[in-house]
Amino acid sequence: MEIFFLLSLALGLLLPYGIYFLGKVHVRGGFAGQAPSAEAATRNLSHCAPKVGVIIPLTGDTPVMKACLESLLDQSYPNYEAIFVTCNSIDPAVQIVNRVIQTKRNAQHIVSGAASRCSQKNHNLLAGVADLDPSIEILVFCDCTHWAPERFLADLVSPIVSGKAVMTTGFHRVVPGDCRLPTLGMLVSVMAIHLMQGIGFITQPWGGATAISRRIFEENGIKALWAENVVDDVSMCIHLAKAGIRVRPVSSACMLTPIGGVTFRAWYGWLKRQIFFIKVCQPATWAAGTIVAYLLCAPFLAGLACAAGIMGFAPKYMTVAGYAFLAGFLVIAMKWRTLIHEDIPMWRWIPAALAASSMTVLCYACTWFSNLLPWRGISYRVTWGGKVASVRHYPLKSTTELPAKAGKPEDLW
Repeated sequence: MEIFFLLSLALGLLLPYGIYFLGKVHVRGGFAGQAPSAEAATRNLSHCAPKVGVIIPLTGDTPVMKACLESLLDQSYPNYEAIFVTCNSIDPAVQIVNRVIQTKRNAQHIVSGAASRCSQKNHNLLAGVADLDPSIEILVFCDCTHWAPERFLADLVSPIVSGKAVMTTGFHRVVPGDCRLPTLGMLVSVMAIHLMQGIGFITQPWGGATAISRRIFEENGIKALWAENVVDDVSMCIHLAKAGIRVRPVSSACMLTPIGGVTFRAWYGWLKRQIFFIKVCQPATWAAGTIVAYLLCAPFLAGLACAAGIMGFAPKYMTVAGYAFLAGFLVIAMKWRTLIHEDIPMWRWIPAALAASSMTVLCYACTWFSNLLPWRGISYRVTWGGKVASVRHYPLKSTTELPAKAGKPEDLW
């Protein structure tokens, strides 16, 4: 029992520190002017700029959407066109798109119609691909609520242009609009995924910023895959991995995601979706996540040991180990804090880190009991492999409690 308890606490510290240590260079590469030198060497595209098609599925109306869409149309890459896709012509996003593209020659808006056999996002992406000009050689898939730096597109496609990869992915960094616990907790959750993107053997394409050779996309049947799947990025990753095709992370292709007024419900819904996608597409990885979930309970075990020791209900070694763990966790959490630009007070950051661990455990546990995925006003019944068995539409409740400067959390991913 002693050894098991101490080992649990030790591994509970090793997990967050290992993620930080292995992924910190990648995350810092997303800071302006801090891209790794080897990656920066691939950026010069002046000698060759194959045509790129950027597809952006969108829905809803958030205060940040207009600026985010404009950033995707103000890229330094010299040869690209953008296609914005909505489900119908009455979506609130249509008005925003029309204002954004009215002076742009390299952008258009199309309507995809309602999905019946796959997720609406996949349906929109496929409609965008079908509408692309045959001359386009590289496909780029982006989300509509992330702000892209001017060199984002050039950096994202440069390894493909130079022949060093056939698929690349960027990521995003949360810019918090407040210091409320759910907002900072979501920041920590996103940062954890960002760090893991820098660990080569677990890197996966992120649907908000993925580029792929059009030839590879078509030759490997991604259209057919997406036409019956609930998720774009995870399903494509697993499918292409079977063909020996891996994604290359591009640290400098880092978008910014302004959020604020996040609720625990919105945070829970977003994180549960991410874990659910792993469950249906990578069941072995998801099952192994039980170990990770247990290790994420280490702060709770340590706190319990400290409290029990104070009341005289636990042996001294457990109390000492509990205090040592909490001190170590504090140090590691402050290491993570060095990976953000914002000056967030320590007394707000530490609770957010603890809450992120607890939320991950809760979301993971809840994925054991359902094969239904509610997302943007639609409920998907999903089978193994991510295949959609049925689609049910229902009225989408509006969110009005958020400040004007922030995006609605449920609309971000």
